[in-house]
Amino acid sequence: MFSLARALAAANRVPEARSYLLNLLEEEPGSGPINLELARLAARDNDPNQARRHFNGAIYGAWETDPVSRRQQVRQELISFLIGANMKTQAHGELMSYTAEMPNTPNAQLWVARTFTKLGDDRNALDFYIAASRLNYRDVTAMLGAGWAAFRLGRYREALEYFKGASALHDDPSTSQMIDLMSSVIKLNPFDSSISATERRHRLVLAMGIADKRLKGCADSHDVDLDTVAGDPLQLAHSQWAYLNRQIRGTYNNSALVPLLAPVASLVTSIEQKSGCGAPTAEDQAMLRIYQGGGELQR
Repeated sequence: MFSLARALAAANRVPEARSYLLNLLEEEPGSGPINLELARLAARDNDPNQARRHFNGAIYGAWETDPVSRRQQVRQELISFLIGANMKTQAHGELMSYTAEMPNTPNAQLWVARTFTKLGDDRNALDFYIAASRLNYRDVTAMLGAGWAAFRLGRYREALEYFKGASALHDDPSTSQMIDLMSSVIKLNPFDSSISATERRHRLVLAMGIADKRLKGCADSHDVDLDTVAGDPLQLAHSQWAYLNRQIRGTYNNSALVPLLAPVASLVTSIEQKSGCGAPTAEDQAMLRIYQGGGELQR
């Protein structure tokens, strides 16, 4: 009867399949396979409550062969269902439970890392990408995943090393672009609390130069005269740029430089986000990554 129920489900005769399976479940209430089939039918019907009930019945139910592996697979299926149903909090909880009993294999580590990424948990994702790369040091996917997770976390030096590692395994233009971007971000970041006042001033001067070049490109594209003070947003941005540039160039100590970080961040972000100014350079992308949402020293 179980085979018949599965055949009915495959033929999309869901009510009949469910009826057979529920009858079978009355006879074997702790059956893992029967609960799993009912969970899949509920998932097909977009019934999250019944799906979760039967997925859990399958996870904690009886399996004739390889029960540990089957329960792990069912939990993976439950997690994927919850993500698809946009039940991310519940999916995260199930994923944490899965990590407590998961097999220590590269594929399992990579699956967990990718799933944490889907859930927006880059801290845990990074840990599992690293674990996957340690189990298989030639896994480009794990190395790239670690690079992107570190990048989103703002851990740029780590990201650079992972992207370099991925590039050494497989030369790819997009990875090379990320290496260039990370190098620029590290070189140009003025929010690093460990750098000297001289270096912070130097990085701010460089940032203002990059922003000025972008601003002039925007002005040329929109046929705006930056030397004229009027109401155009580009002209107003240029006036702000000129004022801050004078402030930076006349400042040499951290007590005066640090308060300039927030207004510089606001101006640079505004300039770099302007549309219709041509494709951004790697330095423009670095500026936006560094200064967007910035303003305070990074410890």
